[in-house]
Amino acid sequence: MELSIFIGKLFAIVYLTVGIAALVHRSYFRSVFETMIANSAVLTVLSLIALTVGASIVVSHNIWVPDWPVFITILGWFAMIKGMSFLIFPVRSMYWVEVVMAREDIPKISAYCSLVLGLLFSYFCFG
Repeated sequence: MELSIFIGKLFAIVYLTVGIAALVHRSYFRSVFETMIANSAVLTVLSLIALTVGASIVVSHNIWVPDWPVFITILGWFAMIKGMSFLIFPVRSMYWVEVVMAREDIPKISAYCSLVLGLLFSYFCFG
């Protein structure tokens, strides 16, 4: 449970910060994201980071319980699969990124989802 609390606190801080920043500076983050996905080297490095973080969580925290720590495990699996898919299928992955970026509401929805995750992890780990 100590590991769950530790990772949950990290997630709380990161998700809250990203959610608030993405809502306050929407156009800035959209431009950063567009620049980021236009550069294949940056995208490759970010994919390696997602794969490494996801695999680290899966290896150290593969906990399937009917309680909040399962969200850490699920997010770890998502990160690992995302990193793998971007590295193994870069062209197909970029197609889906472009589809998502074409919609104006997705960044706002993502920011709110980040806030909700940050609040949930804060509640369970700091509260």
